[in-house]
Amino acid sequence: MDLNDFLEVFDNALPLENIATIIKWVNTQSEFELGGIGKDCTIDKNIRDVQILPLNHYDGTSKTRIHWGNYLNFIIWNGMKMYEHRKCPIHGGISIECINELSILKYETGGFYSIHSDHFGARPRTLSAIMFLNNDYEGGHLEFYDPSNKLMRDIEPVPGRLIIWPSNFMYKHKVTPVTKGKRFSIVAWAI
Repeated sequence: MDLNDFLEVFDNALPLENIATIIKWVNTQSEFELGGIGKDCTIDKNIRDVQILPLNHYDGTSKTRIHWGNYLNFIIWNGMKMYEHRKCPIHGGISIECINELSILKYETGGFYSIHSDHFGARPRTLSAIMFLNNDYEGGHLEFYDPSNKLMRDIEPVPGRLIIWPSNFMYKHKVTPVTKGKRFSIVAWAI
């Protein structure tokens, strides 16, 4: 199996002018949470150091947050449906029902996420997605483990680039430590 068999990259999934507006808005938000791990979302900064702004779990007081959540859900859902259409007839069927989690991630200097897969018992996931919002930082590489050659494959952080892949154990990935600046991305998972 080749890593590219199920890894799909969509460039220009989000217009640059929208990205600039999202980043400007995100920089005004104070409601970021520390990113947890595992079924109980334990905070362990030896495994993951990131801040999360959930876009589909909110109290409804911010119309701007509702707007961005709905808009980004629409963009990523369309990408996932294209993925399903392109990849699944060739490689066997999967079917997604909805995006069950959608968040903005902020990795500040030193932020990272150790190698992991996105599917686990307490949070079953079928497809994973990451959309890059910026690339004006150093470090913070998204890398996938390629089992065919036992090497890591780096994905270039192009603003507006959407990457979709199966959430299962075959697609382990990580974010290397950010060494300068802030890395912003959108993440979503479908069931």
